[in-house]
Amino acid sequence: MTRRVASRVGWLSWVLALAGCGQGPDVDYGASRGSSLNGVSAFRAILEQHGHQTRAAVHLGEDVSEWADVIVRFAPQPGAPGWEEGDWYHFFLMEEPNFKVVYVPRDFEADHEYWTAILERPDTMGEEQIDDAREHRRWSSSWVARLPEKAEKPAPAHEWFTTGPIAGSPGVVKGLSGPWSAGVDVAAARLAVHESLKGEGAKVLLSGDGMPLVIERESPEGGGLLVVASGGFLLNAALANPARRPLAERVADWIGPEPRRVAFVEGGSPLAEFSESPTLWGLLARLDGLRIVAIHLAVAGLAAALYRAPRLGRPREPELSWGGRPVAHAEALGALLARAADRDVAQKILVDYDRWRHEGNPNRASRHEPSSPNRDP
Repeated sequence: MTRRVASRVGWLSWVLALAGCGQGPDVDYGASRGSSLNGVSAFRAILEQHGHQTRAAVHLGEDVSEWADVIVRFAPQPGAPGWEEGDWYHFFLMEEPNFKVVYVPRDFEADHEYWTAILERPDTMGEEQIDDAREHRRWSSSWVARLPEKAEKPAPAHEWFTTGPIAGSPGVVKGLSGPWSAGVDVAAARLAVHESLKGEGAKVLLSGDGMPLVIERESPEGGGLLVVASGGFLLNAALANPARRPLAERVADWIGPEPRRVAFVEGGSPLAEFSESPTLWGLLARLDGLRIVAIHLAVAGLAAALYRAPRLGRPREPELSWGGRPVAHAEALGALLARAADRDVAQKILVDYDRWRHEGNPNRASRHEPSSPNRDP
């Protein structure tokens, strides 16, 4: 595993060891960017390690179909995709040989495991933090009840799949079978499963306790559809468990050894038409390269603005220095007289200055002493 992947995956292990809970980490589901526990940025990094080029997309349009060789979709709802979305993927697979789609229905959330791991280290937390973590764990344990509804008109089952709950679900798989099970420590992986897949005519690559968890539908052109029952070994926090990473590597290997262009499709309605031109903020959210450039420009602009910003407060006059210049005495005296802004005060300053200059010569009268009214001019 490269340093880049380790930086995105390894932080999760570090987070799990933290004692501070506060409001808890981000739990948004399916985002391929950021550090959400339920995001997929770590899996995206694995694909990049394999040499693939990746990007995020929120709309299934010509720009995606013309650019991508592979579509990865972590769906926001359980079950098969809706009819229209399923058709889009079907026609995408027919466009070119070796095009592939990875579809992961929503049937797992990793934040419950996160808070459970946090509470396994109570000695590192205070009482208030422990109470807070318990409340988060209690709330996250009901993730099944909070799952969205399945599509009202799902894609055809004979082309896709159906799902069905496993007895006693959600539960931890006790045994794995199938080609993908080789080398996986099932006891250490502790895969949580809620629903299994049912795909007539599909090839089963991984089963848990005899129930299909990963299935494949091959196309005559050489491409295919891979369906993973849940993100139990693909979400960010799930990959913090090293025993699950071999399964994530299996998905990356299935995409293919050659460098490919992989589009992570995000959002709830990727086929919805844009009502207006995308805004700058929308483009920044969708385009990683543009966002990086914008951050650099913003920092440079802020630095330039601070450099040219007006200075607040009264300006300070430069201090006059002697510097070996005889005229400096007169300059300093002139500045002092100007600051006085009073004739009598200025006259007194000149008298004091003249006396100081001729100290020790009492016979020399000051040139600046006021004339006596009785003195002849």
